[in-house]
Amino acid sequence: MQVTRTRAVITAKSGDTLSAIAQQHLGSSKHWRLILEANRDLLRNDARNLKAGMKLVMPTIRPLS
Repeated sequence: MQVTRTRAVITAKSGDTLSAIAQQHLGSSKHWRLILEANRDLLRNDARNLKAGMKLVMPTIRPLS
C-alpha cells in the first residue's frame, strides 16, 4: 500500500479518535497510523494529543501496482 499526502483536510470533533476518523474517511480503523504519520508535527507523534478543532491532513491510500 502506498500513501501520499493530499490537500484534503478534516476538522476533528469532540470525542473523535484517529481510529474513528480512519474508519469514516479511509474505510478502516486500522489506518489510524497513516493519519498520525500525515499529522506528526501537529499531534507530536501521539494520537492522544488529538483535540477538537484540529485540522488534520488526510492521507490518500492507493493500492500498489
